[in-house]
Amino acid sequence: MIYKNAAQTYQQTSFETMPPGQVTLMLFEGILRFLDQADQGFLQTDFIRSNEMINNNIVRAQRIVVELKASLNFNADEGFCKNMAALYTYFYEKLNEANLRKKPEPIKEVRQHVQVLRDAWLEMLQTLKSTPQP
Repeated sequence: MIYKNAAQTYQQTSFETMPPGQVTLMLFEGILRFLDQADQGFLQTDFIRSNEMINNNIVRAQRIVVELKASLNFNADEGFCKNMAALYTYFYEKLNEANLRKKPEPIKEVRQHVQVLRDAWLEMLQTLKSTPQP
């Protein structure tokens, strides 16, 4: 039990001290992981287990989407933030549709979009890391 608490404390501390760009990357990766797990729910033969997997993981992904939307800094770039806010709203609504109708297609659509965002974000972070700072 002590080791579990220590591991949780370490994870929490490393997350809190992580650069914001890295946190955003982890949030995108979290959405992808939860959407993959939700998608696996459609393969379950037990109806209750299937619904629980789909619902719980979609809700987790939606929570991250809400967090990403809330973290937008409209003072930095209002136009970009408006576009991202609209995209996050779209993701949230598509995931609602997937959850209410228990359909995998909206999950797959959102996953494709988030994968593109994640890959672009990673590329941006790598470029910033390799660019000499003045």
